[in-house]
Amino acid sequence: MENKITLWQISQHQQQVNAMLEENGGELTEEIIQMMDENNEALEIKGAGYIHSIRYFAATEEAAKAEKERIYNIEKAAKKAQESLKTRLHQAMQVFGIDKLDLGTAGKVSYRRSELVIVEDVNNLSPAFCKVKLEADKVAIKAAIKAGQEVQGAYIEEKLNLNIR
Repeated sequence: MENKITLWQISQHQQQVNAMLEENGGELTEEIIQMMDENNEALEIKGAGYIHSIRYFAATEEAAKAEKERIYNIEKAAKKAQESLKTRLHQAMQVFGIDKLDLGTAGKVSYRRSELVIVEDVNNLSPAFCKVKLEADKVAIKAAIKAGQEVQGAYIEEKLNLNIR
């Protein structure tokens, strides 16, 4: 087998070996044994390369998650600092009894009116004022199907998950 063979080519070659074995009535010949050995060796080499790549990308994913969390924490701290500074400025303006502040090149500070709807108890609202999100209960669906119940529009699909140690 050549050096630059792909995993797909190794799989195709193994299917050919399996077909030869089947055509030979399941009897192993020297040629088939040699082809199987070469294919297994190629798979081990290629598989090791794949595992290295998978681990590299897993580490990259973890580093990205950590960086994302670090950036999120910076964002959260910046937002908290802004809110704290705005609160202090608001309190100072109230103490001075002013609703506008002209700070020259730094900017202008003033109030603008806004409205906020406060819902004290969503259960007391009329259905006309509520939104409902329809979501499948996958745990209940799985339990029902496993118990032999037919659930229209749903089924259980069995998967094989690759486990790398």
